Amino acid sequence: MTSMMSLFAKRHRWVPIALVGAAIGLLVFTLINRQVDASVTNLGDLAPMEIEVAFPNLTFSQPVHLTHADDGTDRIFVVEQAGRIIVFENEPETTVNNVFLDIRDGVNSAGFEEGLLGLAFDPDFTNNKYFYVYYTAFDGSQRISRVSRFTVTPGNPNFANANSELVILEVDQPFGNHNGGTTAF
Repeated sequence: MTSMMSLFAKRHRWVPIALVGAAIGLLVFTLINRQVDASVTNLGDLAPMEIEVAFPNLTFSQPVHLTHADDGTDRIFVVEQAGRIIVFENEPETTVNNVFLDIRDGVNSAGFEEGLLGLAFDPDFTNNKYFYVYYTAFDGSQRISRVSRFTVTPGNPNFANANSELVILEVDQPFGNHNGGTTAF
């Protein structure tokens, strides 16, 4: 007869790893806070902070990432969780934004931690016009995490070709949470 602990261990093999990870995270957090506490002797020594709306004339739906292409154009790209990337000029008073990429039909954003979650521009983006995204998809029976490469439409730097998708990596995901998303070079 299989014990309950044995069944738990078979179904939740990741639990010990998660507990060790949480313990390490707590230790690092404690050490960092001790370092900060030692360097700040009076909270009055800290400069006051304020929140400022950077682009007051623009709105976004569930933004999860903001970046730039490092191509000299001074454009900002905002990733929306449902599956869109918005592009606009890096001007505080701008009122114009464009949909750079719309892959909502292929993105599974049903869970709170699912959707289009990452964007990175190729280090040679200025020349090859490649960029990479990380998103969750659903193939009808299985959740999938996917990394894909797309290209910008020739002649229009503010519009990506959604049909240019080249899937780089797919990983089955058994759950709708803890799917990551950061994409970087």
